[in-house]
Amino acid sequence: MSHSLRTLSALPPGVAETADVLARLDHCFVTGFGRMSEREVEAVSALPRLLSQTPLAARVKEACDALLRSEFVETHFVSIACARAALQGAMTDALSKQVCEALGRSPLTDELATTFPDSPGHHGVFRESTRHFLLEMALSGFAQLEPEAIYPFYATLDKIQEEPGLIRLSAVLSGFLSELLFALPIPSGKTVPSYRWVDLWTRSMLLSIKASPSVKLRSVSGEFLPIGCDLHHHRNLFTVCVHGLLRSGSEVRYARTTVSAYKVDTVIGQEMWRLLEGTFDKLLKGIRDCASIKLSDAQLLESGDILWDESRASAGSSFAPFELASTLLGAGSKLVRATLSGFDRHPAQLSEVVHITAFKVVKLEPSKSKKPSLGEQVDEKAIELGGVTLPLSGSRLSDASGMTIDRIEKATEMIGLLRFDRGRWAVQPLSLKLGSKAELSGTPPQSLKVKDDTVAVLRERASKLLRKKS
Repeated sequence: MSHSLRTLSALPPGVAETADVLARLDHCFVTGFGRMSEREVEAVSALPRLLSQTPLAARVKEACDALLRSEFVETHFVSIACARAALQGAMTDALSKQVCEALGRSPLTDELATTFPDSPGHHGVFRESTRHFLLEMALSGFAQLEPEAIYPFYATLDKIQEEPGLIRLSAVLSGFLSELLFALPIPSGKTVPSYRWVDLWTRSMLLSIKASPSVKLRSVSGEFLPIGCDLHHHRNLFTVCVHGLLRSGSEVRYARTTVSAYKVDTVIGQEMWRLLEGTFDKLLKGIRDCASIKLSDAQLLESGDILWDESRASAGSSFAPFELASTLLGAGSKLVRATLSGFDRHPAQLSEVVHITAFKVVKLEPSKSKKPSLGEQVDEKAIELGGVTLPLSGSRLSDASGMTIDRIEKATEMIGLLRFDRGRWAVQPLSLKLGSKAELSGTPPQSLKVKDDTVAVLRERASKLLRKKS
């Protein structure tokens, strides 16, 4: 495998150049489109040339010409969001082809058939309010943002959070706004994480145009075998993305399932798992016990995501992840995977599951933080195998994941995800083999101390309030 991974040290043609164009465009969001200087004018002027041979050409040129004339209309900023997403989609396709060739796997080239379902009329009002808010943000620029410009939108966000059909928009916006407020006041434009914030701005704008695209569903029965979890959370949401293998008949494919719950900022760390108890108990038990979960007529999206339904799940038997990994996840394995829809094509979404052995952990670069988080500690290291060095990716590792650098260094085998992170390929650990035991990232705790149970206290208080109102 080490020889094949060597090709990941260089980027495919055009990827670095496209990233540079996006960086210059993103600076316009930092400064503000309402106060563009010569540098920002050059960045906006360059965008139509990159998309001149695409279906977006006419629309993007019209939008950029209007912005250069200081005509700031909502539809032009929608076009900028679409253009930016299209460029990232092209980068994603090139990188996906590269990593598939490195692993000896079939490329994922088929476009998923997406449809945009109808939505209730009042959703349109919420989306329009969102677009107007994002327009104002782009005009003023991140470097000039003040809390007074953000707080009024929370009245709309509260309404959006009440709509199940707007869950994706709600999740992105609530995290985006929380992150912005936490960073204010902005010391200078140089401190703005421009790529991340413009990504969030772009995603919010795309989700506010119309109902989220839906893809075809099919029923599957078989066993879902968890191999690790991504934990994502901010002040108002806790999400667990469970990576695993779906065994259905003679076919084994890489699959995921995602479950979420709203939260308040006082619920942190291991306590967040309490938010999922009582709703996703069978899934949590499978992760905790490293056991398969039997599925009966579960719904599977073309994207490879299982829509989790506890009523269609039952407990299965324990399994050995690394025995499966040795035959199914190595280089050259014909693992069935799903491609990304055009709507979700972004380099950060790339993830190729892989089994790695005979590696050692080496120092990469020291953290700049005085008190580095778990993710920052992992980012300091890389894995070396057969003369090839691949950075470890800790940016997605929550402090609640349990995947510490000490345990990674002691592991003899690893199941990980090849991710494109900060302009290079890196490995995100999912499972570790320590001795004869497999440890999965993001494993729920067996129990919580009663005195630390913030969720139970909040639920009891909410129950008392409801009894008084009734």
